[in-house]
Amino acid sequence: MLEDDNAQPLQKELEAAEMKFRMLVHEMRNVSGEMGIYPKAVKGYGDERDYSERDGYKNGWNAAVIEYGTALAEAAARAASGANEDLLFLLDADVGWLGKDGSFHLNMNDTWGWAVADSELVPLEKLKEVATLFRSYGEPGLFYWVSEQREQLASEFHHINRFIEFVRKEEELRIAEPNVARRAFTKVSYTLGAE
Repeated sequence: MLEDDNAQPLQKELEAAEMKFRMLVHEMRNVSGEMGIYPKAVKGYGDERDYSERDGYKNGWNAAVIEYGTALAEAAARAASGANEDLLFLLDADVGWLGKDGSFHLNMNDTWGWAVADSELVPLEKLKEVATLFRSYGEPGLFYWVSEQREQLASEFHHINRFIEFVRKEEELRIAEPNVARRAFTKVSYTLGAE
C-alpha cells in the first residue's frame, strides 16, 4: 500500500481500474462463449477441401471475424461505460451477467429445482441492495433476495431454504435493531428448517 497522503484516493482509483478491467475480460469471455468463434474457425480442418478458391465457408468466416470484432468492441464500451461499483463487484464475483441491453441478471441455475436454467433480472435501482446482501451473506443473500422478489418462493432443496430462512431472520433483526453495536449483543434464537 502507498504511504503518502494520496494513498487512499489512489488506491481506490487503482481498485476501480482493476474492476473495470475484470469487467472487460468478463464481457469478452461472454462474447466468445456466445459466438463460438473458434469452432467456426476450425470447421472443415483436415478435410480434403481445396482452399485455393473462395467459397461460402471462407466468406462466412470473414463475416464472423468482423461480427466478433464488433461484438468485442461493444463489450468493451459496455465495460468502460458508467458501470457502478456494485455492478462491477457482482460481475467480478461471477454471480451473473450483463445482457446485450446492459441489464444485469443473477444466475439462479439449479437453485429452485434440478436442472432449472433460471436467472433473475436485477433492476438498476436494486443493484446496491443485491450487492450489500451478497457482501453480507454470500450466495445465501442472493437466494434470499430472489426468493423475496418471487413472493418468498421456496426451493426444492432444504439447504437452500435454510439459507434463505437464515438471511430472512438476520435481516429482520437488522431492521428491528439498526444499531450495529446493540445488535451484536442482542440475544435472539430461531430454528432453521423446522417443519
